[in-house]
Amino acid sequence: MASNHIGTLDDDKWWNESTTKGFNFGDESDSIGEEDSSFFGGHHEAATKINLELRAEVSSLRSFASDGSSEDHSEIQRIRDLPAFLWSDTGTIEKELEKPIISGSAPLAHDLISRDLGEGRLHIPQVDETIHQFLISSDAVILEPYKSYSQKRQLLSKAVEINDGNAILGVTMFLSKSLRPSLFRQLLMEFKPATEHYIRFLETRNEINHLVDLLNMLGRSKEALLLRYKQILRRAGGNLQNLLKDLKHFSSADCQLSDEDVVLFINQHLMLLDIQKEIKEKKDTLFPHTEYSSVLGTLGFVAEHFYENTTPQLNVDSIKQKFNLNSKQYAWVVLHALVKQQKWPQIETLLLTKSWLGGTKDKCLLPLEDVCFSLKEAPIDLISRFLRLIDDYDKRLTIARKLKCHMVVLDVYAAQKDRAAILTYRANLEENSKEAVYADNTLKNASIKWKN
Repeated sequence: MASNHIGTLDDDKWWNESTTKGFNFGDESDSIGEEDSSFFGGHHEAATKINLELRAEVSSLRSFASDGSSEDHSEIQRIRDLPAFLWSDTGTIEKELEKPIISGSAPLAHDLISRDLGEGRLHIPQVDETIHQFLISSDAVILEPYKSYSQKRQLLSKAVEINDGNAILGVTMFLSKSLRPSLFRQLLMEFKPATEHYIRFLETRNEINHLVDLLNMLGRSKEALLLRYKQILRRAGGNLQNLLKDLKHFSSADCQLSDEDVVLFINQHLMLLDIQKEIKEKKDTLFPHTEYSSVLGTLGFVAEHFYENTTPQLNVDSIKQKFNLNSKQYAWVVLHALVKQQKWPQIETLLLTKSWLGGTKDKCLLPLEDVCFSLKEAPIDLISRFLRLIDDYDKRLTIARKLKCHMVVLDVYAAQKDRAAILTYRANLEENSKEAVYADNTLKNASIKWKN
């Protein structure tokens, strides 16, 4: 116990009196002493001395491990695991320190950033080297050492130049957190690819508020409004009442200073929602909102259930005027609604108009071939009326045969003066039917000059 106490006192005395000064964390000196500078600066004499001392220690270990009385070779392996300059005669500490880092990939960004101990400054790698790290692994790239605006601009410029999405997005996100909004906007307006990558990223993350702020900052207010509008539609989830309420608030609060196109679009949607609300309030009608949510879908539903209704909200002509539908759009949607209700007289009124200058020939607003096939369940007389409006005989004949409008087929053969064709067709008609009688009368027509 006494010897231990004496040893402790000796140690304290050595540390207090020794001319060798230990490292002091409280030392306020910013400079590094001459001895430290020699060591870290790598003077040849210091490196040689350290090399010799280490070799001496390892030599004693080697002689111990090679003793024949020792059957355990683990010590030899432990020596072999040491750096080569310790146990090899050819290695030196200088050569070991000069060896490059060998790995399966290029050095990572944080490996490239080192501190110059002699001058106390942070060494920042070249922009090209840092951006190249994104091609290896974007998770390992450190951008924080780049402090100045010019350095950050160089990073973004290089990322856009190599046209790598990870690099562009990584640098852009770094800039969004480290630059003032005005400077960040300036860079986004200068580098369009960075803007688009950042916008797509915010969309995928569903950061709508952040994205709306960004678009407004870039002067793209119309896109910001439409994005907010889409958000309202998704949030409503098909609930008509909630959608109408949110959209009215959006129209009054956010669209007042917008351009005319957006205002018109939102107002038309509000008018549509009012019509749909009116439909749902009819107790005898179940309106499937999600299926008929469009203007044309709503028009079709109104035409099917309220065609003769004179109420302004539920009148097909009123809907046509409110939403500025052209005649063909309107006629095509209403036609299909009337076919479902088998309102054949109303279809004639809808589609047929008199020719110009008081002519008596009917004209159809829609392609006649499509109309005829849409009316395939209609009475034959109605189909035949539209078939006879087709000017091309071959097309008229083909459609008439498909729809089994026999009288129209016989009329075409008569117009072509083809008696043989009528006789052949007559053989397939039911005896004493109206069509068979019509064929016989056609064959007896003395005014027709048959070609065969």
